[in-house]
Amino acid sequence: MKTRSKLLGLLLALAITAQASLGSAATTDPFTSSFANLVTGASPLPFSFPGFDRSLGTLQSIDLAWDFSGTVVGSASGVSQSSSIDSTISHWVFFELMDLSDNVFIVEPSLRLTASIPAGAQNTTVAFGPEFQFTSFSFSVTSGDLRFDAWKNGPRSISGSLVAFFTDTTMGSTGFQYFSGNDGGVYSGSLSVAYSYAPVAEPHSLTLAAVGFLLISAMYRYRKAARQAGCTEARDSAVTPYRRHGRGIGDPSRWAVKRNSNY
Repeated sequence: MKTRSKLLGLLLALAITAQASLGSAATTDPFTSSFANLVTGASPLPFSFPGFDRSLGTLQSIDLAWDFSGTVVGSASGVSQSSSIDSTISHWVFFELMDLSDNVFIVEPSLRLTASIPAGAQNTTVAFGPEFQFTSFSFSVTSGDLRFDAWKNGPRSISGSLVAFFTDTTMGSTGFQYFSGNDGGVYSGSLSVAYSYAPVAEPHSLTLAAVGFLLISAMYRYRKAARQAGCTEARDSAVTPYRRHGRGIGDPSRWAVKRNSNY
């Protein structure tokens, strides 16, 4: 009996392990596109990365990460102190990444420098930098996001483009005010895409899982039968006839009831 129980326990443990592996998630290595010598106003820079390979399993999320950096230097012209409610102006450098295959926006990291507008300035030029700036971020998207829905049906190659541009803005009494200027920075960065998914079950995992379900069912039936057998045996032994000393065989009082205190 003990040997059978140990064997059932071992098989059950293996089956539970197999079932756990069926529900475990996996993540692909990140597909990274790197960019160097980026300048604002240049032609779009092409790049590509693979969509999710559906043969791997069921896509659960897409993990995106970026980092961009560089020495920001530029200027804004035609600036007046009266244009800003806080006497400051910002120089922004944007890196717009688009999925051209599906016409889907990917991300738009940015670098920013803020400078003070001189008191009483009228139609003046404000300089920015040079100053090193860095930005990085990571996040995940799931079903319902345009990127998820566009990239889940691979394998295929996703064609993208990167455009770097700048703008000079200040917050005025009626909203954002924009100014002409220039940017002389040189930048670099990267974009990484990884796919988290539920893997397709391997045949041996499915077999072990099936064995596990059968074992659980068999153990349940075995224990139920054992409990029922135990109750029957206890009822049969609850009332035990025995012969009292000094009574004759024909004397009805020779039978007494012996109670089983364990029932």
